[in-house]
Amino acid sequence: DQVAGTVPLLIELKSPKGRAGRISALCLSVRRVLEGYGGAHAIMSFDPRVVRWFANRSPHTVRGLVVTEENAKALPGQIRRRLALWLARPDFLAYDIRDLPSRFAAGQRKRGLPVLTWTVRSPELRERAGEYADAPIAEGPGVA
Repeated sequence: DQVAGTVPLLIELKSPKGRAGRISALCLSVRRVLEGYGGAHAIMSFDPRVVRWFANRSPHTVRGLVVTEENAKALPGQIRRRLALWLARPDFLAYDIRDLPSRFAAGQRKRGLPVLTWTVRSPELRERAGEYADAPIAEGPGVA
């Protein structure tokens, strides 16, 4: 109601712990609200099940998979990232700026999957985002 479709919305969904039914309920409630929104919008989540839900049930909604490599740079983390990407079928990746440059992000970008990066909070991080991502997700001085 506050922006009335005049600005694009990027909504991060935090998945509830537990059963998939809770994820469906969350996604359905967000989709219902977005059906009345006249502006551009996208959702994103660390949980590939959330992104996949929107891919299957709200294909007009742009979907992003949020990724961080923090504490998971070794082979098990690499495998989890690839599996999450396969399961989610996102329209874009929202990548942790602290992990850029990243071979995984660069490879997906080369394949044509846009890479956004979060959270850009300074001119230095904005410069890094400009080099290794397609768009920053910024706040504060990172917006300027």
